[in-house]
Amino acid sequence: MSPKIFSITDREELRVKMLDAGFELIKQYGMTHASVEKITQAAGLGKSTFYNFFSSKEEFVTGIMEYQRDRVKQHFETLLNGREKMTAAQAAKPFAIAMDIDAAGLPFLKNCNPPAGSKTVEELKTIVQWAEKPFLLKGIMTVRGAEKALAAGAAGIVVSNHGGRVLDQCPATAEVLPEIAAAVGGKLKIFVDGGIRTGMDVFKALALGADAVLIGRPFVTAVYGGGAEGVRAYVDKLRAELTDTMAMCGAHSLSEITPDMVRLPK
Repeated sequence: MSPKIFSITDREELRVKMLDAGFELIKQYGMTHASVEKITQAAGLGKSTFYNFFSSKEEFVTGIMEYQRDRVKQHFETLLNGREKMTAAQAAKPFAIAMDIDAAGLPFLKNCNPPAGSKTVEELKTIVQWAEKPFLLKGIMTVRGAEKALAAGAAGIVVSNHGGRVLDQCPATAEVLPEIAAAVGGKLKIFVDGGIRTGMDVFKALALGADAVLIGRPFVTAVYGGGAEGVRAYVDKLRAELTDTMAMCGAHSLSEITPDMVRLPK
């Protein structure tokens, strides 16, 4: 029987699967007792598949060492790259530092050097320590993500779906904000963005659990069309709309804005 032919992608995925399984088995049982049969069973593959990739167990062990070496190298390159970016951010003397994580899964970012991607809680803890400033994580859309940010020591989160441009059919921030606020509200600051254009939108976001909102695109339009005067006019408009909405809803201060003042569609 001729050996099975795998695509380049399939081969790499299967190879990594076996290397990871082999590494764990060797740690647990030692080199002698980590047999080819145990390795393939742990990886969920047939024994014959092993020999499509490695001519012997010795070659496999060499592959593990090279694979782990490359992983460690990439990890330290990522850390060094992150440290350099943090140093550059600190040079601007900001009052806070934030990381945009809502696009971490985009394919083109994986081609960066080092590649961008998701971060573990432990990795985020390191970054938070580097910041030496209040640190915010932008792109939180789930309670689990908010709780991980809290565990990492973030001072705040931004509930954001990147303008809905990262993942099709992603929920609106207003849909997920209440459950996130219920889980971590009062434990860290909660900001929200996404389609906030008027003072009434600001009111809704605060009522749903946000401590503050972020607005981007309208300010770009205001600057482009009217410079400083355009920005001032837009801010005045937001203030007036928010003030009127609060008065109509019986809120005499921001702290009196409560969830029962808004309704979400069911």
